[in-house]
Amino acid sequence: MGLSDPTPSSTGCPGELTDEWESPNLIVPVDSSHPNKAYGSSTSGEVSSTISSIFRFHVPSSDAGKTCKLVFFLPNKTEDASTKLVGSGAIEFSRLDGGVDLDTTQNNLPDMAQSYNRLAVAPGNAYTIESFTCPSDEDVVVELSSAPGSQTALRFAQDSTDACPLGLYLLATASGDVEL
Repeated sequence: MGLSDPTPSSTGCPGELTDEWESPNLIVPVDSSHPNKAYGSSTSGEVSSTISSIFRFHVPSSDAGKTCKLVFFLPNKTEDASTKLVGSGAIEFSRLDGGVDLDTTQNNLPDMAQSYNRLAVAPGNAYTIESFTCPSDEDVVVELSSAPGSQTALRFAQDSTDACPLGLYLLATASGDVEL
């Protein structure tokens, strides 16, 4: 399978960051082919047959009791060489039960707390991964990985500075409705 060249979207951005939202305060890659190696912090998300990315979000106490949504934005970024998608686009998200830091490796990852359905992502789309009641002053840790057997490779620079966000975000709203 070859590189997927995103085509420009006639509708523009697949979504925007509204209400209160959090960027990950840490992105850590882990590699099953080097399970004891700590790669430290990254500004990009990456998945392949051996690499997953771990995203840590801190939920402030002011968001306690609100509805939190994990949302993945993959806009058309044809001008951005740092965004690459190869294969079927089949990826998986899992919430992890514990903390991560700069020394996190494949072998010391926290246990999986919850696995979500497999998604086939494509440029020009936004995906709601999970909705849940926001905890108070706690971290939410999410692993992004390639679905087994999918041969998907994805790399993107997490970016909230553009009018069209790219990456994984945690949105909080009092009403329970988050518009994409």
